Amino acid sequence: MNGKILTLWKRLLSYRKKDWDFGDYPVRYKKQPGNDSIGNKSEFKEWAAQIVNWPLIGLGDTKAEAFGVLRDAFHTYKKSGEKLSRPGVPAPIRFAETTEIERLEVFAADFFAKILEYDFYDCFISDDSSVFDFNVEEKEILEKINAAYQLLWVELGDGNIVRLLQAIKARNIHSAL
Repeated sequence: MNGKILTLWKRLLSYRKKDWDFGDYPVRYKKQPGNDSIGNKSEFKEWAAQIVNWPLIGLGDTKAEAFGVLRDAFHTYKKSGEKLSRPGVPAPIRFAETTEIERLEVFAADFFAKILEYDFYDCFISDDSSVFDFNVEEKEILEKINAAYQLLWVELGDGNIVRLLQAIKARNIHSAL
């Protein structure tokens, strides 16, 4: 079925009930063009699935895998208590909170310059951002953080930047680099 017709159909059907689930939303698929310039080919996913008019995307090596990732992301979003947009209607884009990263601005500016080699003020960083969002190797980033701030492997954890900056601030560590 044509994407626009499917979207309209799903929207019309949505008026029959008030509690929508994943199957009520139109989904589109796109086969990603191969990219030889990607450094780590294992990270490249051939298929993308997206709820039409939503920013949620699922990536996978197969169409079915991309669909499953998207479905899981939808259910996580729905469980968060956020209001669902009606099927076929654009969902508003919401940015993650930035309260904590803003409180740690001085530490963040130093960390970004020395560890990630980015200007903190040229990026959008949320309280949920991770050092791994910057396509860095785990061992390499750990070594840089350890050399600069004497933080250990266990303190790196999932790479959450706010958590790392809080550890740096709590230990009153000044960069050695």
